[in-house]
Amino acid sequence: TLLGNALNNSLSAEGENGFFLLEEVPAGAVRVWAGQEEWLWSSTERLELAPGGQVNGIELVLEPLAPEDTIRLVVLDPAGAPLPRAEVQYHYELHGQSGTGDTRADENGRFKQFLDVRASYSFLASDPEKRYRPAAAHDVPPGTHDLVLQLGVKRTFRLRVEDCKE
Repeated sequence: TLLGNALNNSLSAEGENGFFLLEEVPAGAVRVWAGQEEWLWSSTERLELAPGGQVNGIELVLEPLAPEDTIRLVVLDPAGAPLPRAEVQYHYELHGQSGTGDTRADENGRFKQFLDVRASYSFLASDPEKRYRPAAAHDVPPGTHDLVLQLGVKRTFRLRVEDCKE
């Protein structure tokens, strides 16, 4: 059993004043995490829970996200309308570490990247139905909340190959 308190500046957490009780937790090494939308997650150090044991006095303090902890963007189609569920790929590199990922924008074409590392990110947005050309943005700094990725009209062309021996 794990007994403790998860607090933030508004004192809104699971239970009265952030109090929590976790029962039937398997014995062994455990960690307790707490978080909520627009707040940084908090965790305990590794805790050892004996069979049938109880750990009391766990306290997790949540901090609000700073503007530099996110990058927000919207994906638009060529006509300027939000593109629901657009595919979004992202990448960052900083001092010998890097990260990549892919996800989808929401139904309004909006996406919020929570930054694992406060670094500049690159983004590539594309249409899941492949109707439009992708749009990219590079070196987007932390705290950017108005990035617009507008997809382009797909260009088509014909290629004719002829034998030059004739």
